Amino acid sequence: PRDIGTLDVSVLRHADDTWIGALHAQALDRHGEAVGSGWRRAIVSPVSDRSFKTVLALPLNARRARSVSLRVAPSREQSPLLIDEISSAIRLSTLGDDHLAVGTHYRVAPATPQQYPDRGGQLTDGIVATRGWSQGESVGWQGQRDVTVFLDLGEARPIDKCVVHCDGGGVGAVYFPNEVVADLSLDPSVAASESVGGGAPPPAPVATLWATDDAVVVDWGKVPDGGEGSASGHIDIVPDGGPITARYVALRFAPHNWLMVSEIKVYSSGENVALGAEYYARPLPTAESDTHHADDGRMLVDGHVTGGLVIGDVCGWMGVDAPSVTIDLGREQDLREITVHALGGGLYGALLPGKVLVDLPSDHDDYVEVAAAVAVDPGDDTCRNLPITIPLPDGSAGRHVRVRFEAIQGWLLLSEIEVR
Repeated sequence: PRDIGTLDVSVLRHADDTWIGALHAQALDRHGEAVGSGWRRAIVSPVSDRSFKTVLALPLNARRARSVSLRVAPSREQSPLLIDEISSAIRLSTLGDDHLAVGTHYRVAPATPQQYPDRGGQLTDGIVATRGWSQGESVGWQGQRDVTVFLDLGEARPIDKCVVHCDGGGVGAVYFPNEVVADLSLDPSVAASESVGGGAPPPAPVATLWATDDAVVVDWGKVPDGGEGSASGHIDIVPDGGPITARYVALRFAPHNWLMVSEIKVYSSGENVALGAEYYARPLPTAESDTHHADDGRMLVDGHVTGGLVIGDVCGWMGVDAPSVTIDLGREQDLREITVHALGGGLYGALLPGKVLVDLPSDHDDYVEVAAAVAVDPGDDTCRNLPITIPLPDGSAGRHVRVRFEAIQGWLLLSEIEVR
């Protein structure tokens, strides 16, 4: 029996086909009882070299596991997934299963400066880039293995097609995406923005549609063979058997270097029903190059608490008066306490905030402070996780939770916000 934090599945990338599907792992103890499980949706894109590998990590968080089973569930008829190696890593979460915020959506304020930012509703505002990414109408991500944009259409509708307007051509390392997969669903938990999670996997979407870079229609510019050009185009993703009724659309991109998207449209009976629709993206668009400890929209609710200053595991602010984090739990929840995992001790300038406040929505669509805690940094020249727990009053409930920080001294560095 052994502890397993994650199950790492090394797969070979196909030379001529993209594999789309899900993996589900379950750990059992010596009595055959489940002690941990996790899942991951995967897009394994083709490359020219068959020996090239990618590692898919599934969170198990299992203690004293005796055996592990791995289930591979393809989303379509396709070549089989080629598994090269399965290994385990001990990175057990210290958090329990009652952490309500894992994998949810949140926003920070002030927002992290971005190189090609989403200025607010930009991907559904009806404005399409017509002269390439330099026109300034596109939102950009660089160096990401996957990017997901999750849209809520407001109500269930028969969907004729999804259209993605994006840029490519190679100039500035901007290319059309290798792959776009659209998950259509009636249940927000099915089409959730995260592609990985603990526990049992969510039910399959109503439909999974996809298109490769071969489906790009160039509307402006050119993409020269073996050279570089600047172009804007679109990708149509159309159900084979006619319209599919869904409310939620999760568009999952497999980028090639810079991904630049200017508009997303979803058509129902010939009407773009995504115009003005609410959406969010994971990860956030790429931060400005000189931004330290930038938030990526994932790390504060990924279920992992770092013990020290690990780049990519913490986000934070310096010289900001009152930063805040607002978490959307997806639905109304009964709430008991909030725990903020912050680095402190003074080393590298990491100091606990002087005060942490918790706000919940009122009946008038604004926020009301319901609890607060004073934090005292030990000042012992360390840099370590020092959790701050704020009990909430009896009867506290809400879908949204806002955590504010006051009396910032040095670097405020956060790795996780637990909501219980």
